[in-house]
Amino acid sequence: MPWSYPDNVPSSMKYFKPSIQKKAIRIANHVLETSGDEGMAIATGIKKAKQVSLVKMASWKNIVINKLHSAFRHNDPNEINREFQKMVKKLKGQSDGFNQDR
Repeated sequence: MPWSYPDNVPSSMKYFKPSIQKKAIRIANHVLETSGDEGMAIATGIKKAKQVSLVKMASWKNIVINKLHSAFRHNDPNEINREFQKMVKKLKGQSDGFNQDR
């Protein structure tokens, strides 16, 4: 039976944030449709959704590094601090999508 968010989330996905749950469910439903194996569908959905989240985190990390590197090249302490504060503000709104406290 296909899953849906938020009404029918597999128990193994309940501790993930909504964005990860939605991705994992979409992937799991596709795998279920093609294979008919619920266990494989859930495992694949979780694995692929985590991979997508980690790729997004890595790209944010690269953006931060590039911005700070640019500020350091100009050797301006105020610019470095401004860039750092902007990035921290943006990153506070971002997350890897996984709850650490279960």
